[in-house]
Amino acid sequence: MASTDPDRIYIENVRSFFKLPKRVAWMLCEMAVKEGYFKKEVALTCPNCGRVIKSSSKINNTQIINCSNCEVNEEDVFEFNEGDLNKIEYYKLNKK
Repeated sequence: MASTDPDRIYIENVRSFFKLPKRVAWMLCEMAVKEGYFKKEVALTCPNCGRVIKSSSKINNTQIINCSNCEVNEEDVFEFNEGDLNKIEYYKLNKK
């Protein structure tokens, strides 16, 4: 647990650490959000290279974003609509 990043807490990490079912780990994380201990965030990944190209608490489904990695590698497609990208939910420790 020493290498756990408090800015990226995934349900799978909570599930594995506490040896809980996934649903219970999700409920614990959601309760932590309601109590103000965690913030819920979303990471968007590039469909070409798989890298996270944006992390935010709110996603605008109509905004166009670029993957700079794919642009540098001269991929044919490097611009994406936020609504079409894969979303990975994670939690962040709320540092009040």
